[in-house]
Amino acid sequence: MRQIAFAAAFAAALTATPAKAAFKDGNDLLDDCQRGEDLSSADMYCLAYTIGVFDSMQALGLLPRSKCNFGNVKAIQVKDVVVKWLNDNPAKRNQVAADIVMFAVIEGFCG
Repeated sequence: MRQIAFAAAFAAALTATPAKAAFKDGNDLLDDCQRGEDLSSADMYCLAYTIGVFDSMQALGLLPRSKCNFGNVKAIQVKDVVVKWLNDNPAKRNQVAADIVMFAVIEGFCG
């Protein structure tokens, strides 16, 4: 529970930054994830970005492991969860892409 509260506080602090303070927002990420076919450069960038954020969150202890099911999670699953979240939340696509990955992963695997 403490980790979830910390992750939520961290996400709130990140989203309190000025608009477009990051290099990539959810619209950019969704464009990369949906452009081209499997194994295209855009698709591989999308996969690498989502996994990079996911691995960073795990390394920094931002994922509440006690309530999350990360056992045997494949990279493509993380990408699929993020793309689904982006499609299900169009009003939030202007947020920082790294925050979106965190929200999607927590909602998808910890819900």
